[in-house]
Amino acid sequence: MTLSAMAAAEGISGFDVASEVITRDTGYVSYASDVEMSIIAANGDTVRRQLTIKGIEQENDGDKIITYFQAPRDIAGTALLTFSHAIEADDQWLFLPSIKRVKRISSNNRSGPFMGSEFAYEDMSSWELDKYRYELVGEKTQDGQTYWLLACFPRYENSGYSKLIAWIDQDIYQPRKIKYYDRKGTLFKQLTLSQYELHNQQYWRPKLAQMKNLQNQRSSSLSWKNMTLGIDVPQTQYEPKQLRNAYRHN
Repeated sequence: MTLSAMAAAEGISGFDVASEVITRDTGYVSYASDVEMSIIAANGDTVRRQLTIKGIEQENDGDKIITYFQAPRDIAGTALLTFSHAIEADDQWLFLPSIKRVKRISSNNRSGPFMGSEFAYEDMSSWELDKYRYELVGEKTQDGQTYWLLACFPRYENSGYSKLIAWIDQDIYQPRKIKYYDRKGTLFKQLTLSQYELHNQQYWRPKLAQMKNLQNQRSSSLSWKNMTLGIDVPQTQYEPKQLRNAYRHN
């Protein structure tokens, strides 16, 4: 029986939907992709940055993700390393070439903007099932596509969000849109994920992630290119002490 049929017959829960999303996205082992970040001011002025993002799965823990800035020259060599966890606070380290040191990101600062973009540091972590409490708040059909509306309430401390509402595509069980509410419960940002591609005949990945700040009208996007899954990435690259060498590895 499909998940949609189960929902109609048994009244499926938000946790069931979230679990299905995670299950379908487990087992990819690792990934690497070139990424262009665009930061767009309210007046339309745009700054573009070139990145490489790599991630690896961890048994009984969240993903490890490393983000390298390749260009422009003034930020080339900057690197962010994230160890995602379930309920415990994620661990994050930032290497800044200008001061030639690795800085640990405090959990109190993870709601701050990442490198001047509308993505927060906590947005750069992987979605782990136990990070949230879930409620299935409805279904919606738009442009011929039906979505689960999944409310996600952060269970970890110091989140910048009171809740997220994810529009989960019932065909591929991936989010197409996520609405972020600030700590006061006011709609804050909206993430739109589009141009999904199937990798390794199993894993759906968006080519474009657009984050719109609805309060200051700024936006940022991540455009993913040349993504590969299942590549062999040495675990040693995912250590804080290696961030100084991250740029040379790419």
